[in-house]
Amino acid sequence: MCQKYGWTQMKDERINLSSPVITNKDIDGLTESLKLKDGINTLGRIKNFESKLSKFYNAKSVIAVSSGTAALHLSLLALNVKPNEKVIIPSLTFAASAYAVEYVQAQPVFIDVDSKSWTMDLDLLEAYLSGSKVSELPKVIMSVDLFGRTCDLEQLGRIAQKYDLKVLSDSAESLGTKYQNKTYTNYSDFSIVSFNNNKIITALGGGAVYFNDVNFEERIRKLANQSREKVHWYEHLEIGYNYRISPLQATLGETQLSRIEQILNLKLKIYSRYVENFYGVPGVKIIEDSPWEQSNKWLICAQFSDSKMPGIKDKVFTHLNNLNIESRFVWKPLHLQPIFSHKMKFLNGSSERIFKEGLCLPSSINLTMKDIDKVSQEIIKVVKLYS
Repeated sequence: MCQKYGWTQMKDERINLSSPVITNKDIDGLTESLKLKDGINTLGRIKNFESKLSKFYNAKSVIAVSSGTAALHLSLLALNVKPNEKVIIPSLTFAASAYAVEYVQAQPVFIDVDSKSWTMDLDLLEAYLSGSKVSELPKVIMSVDLFGRTCDLEQLGRIAQKYDLKVLSDSAESLGTKYQNKTYTNYSDFSIVSFNNNKIITALGGGAVYFNDVNFEERIRKLANQSREKVHWYEHLEIGYNYRISPLQATLGETQLSRIEQILNLKLKIYSRYVENFYGVPGVKIIEDSPWEQSNKWLICAQFSDSKMPGIKDKVFTHLNNLNIESRFVWKPLHLQPIFSHKMKFLNGSSERIFKEGLCLPSSINLTMKDIDKVSQEIIKVVKLYS
């Protein structure tokens, strides 16, 4: 598949989970940027990248920053979340979602996930909200697109409107995901994306926050740029942050974004091959999209029946690791993390079960069908041994 698009097949004996693919076009873009007069420091590259992102998302404002976590932090600051105010987060997510809440000294409230979508259980969310006093309601709902899959955004929007809450979408993992066949930006007050090394496209770091209320733009840019006042010297009236993305990162992000459709097509082919390979294998389920979405298939995940084969996920993980095949446990729920164990939580058991049974499979776009078949065959060997 890689040769079809002129990409370098960076092969060794290891089958990786989600490796970045750097092409000649990426390298040429970086080289050109370095050769420009003052190219490393120019803001033009960042503006170009933001413009392309804005067009891709059909968003009025996009600000590229140093990481997805920085984008979350800036969004919460822009939403004026104050110390001790509550922010709802699904428990099944990476810790950075909750870290950003802690940065503004707010209180995360963990809501469990739906067993099928692996995203926030919106019925459980509404049950929590309906049982809360008006004075105890949270200020923001942070939804998380887990491994590229989103919750039902229209239902989430109805709930948020009913209780007069803001919505922040942690879409770090879902660049290219579609909701009801559309690239979505108008369901949330703010959304963020990550360009970390292992994401759908990479800038070798970096992220972006996008939104449609342009009144926030000046505020967010100022905060991300050390809160400098508009004078000819360094004047600061509030605490700021060094959250700027570098021009070289923006250059790489722009060239990677130019082939997003090819990347999404490859992800779909990898996903489809896994589905085909595991069809009819008892006790193993490749996680499918929800009816409302077309996910980017960032990481293809399998769920292994622990009730039928106790400890099977761990056995599969160990077997693959011994063969130099990288897989990864699903996120450990945040309410089980020692640093967050004392926080408020509303559970249905799904996130703990998914953690116990879920495994992320190799999903790099430079994998061949032969690689996918090898991974599948080795997993099936273990499943048959213990079934």
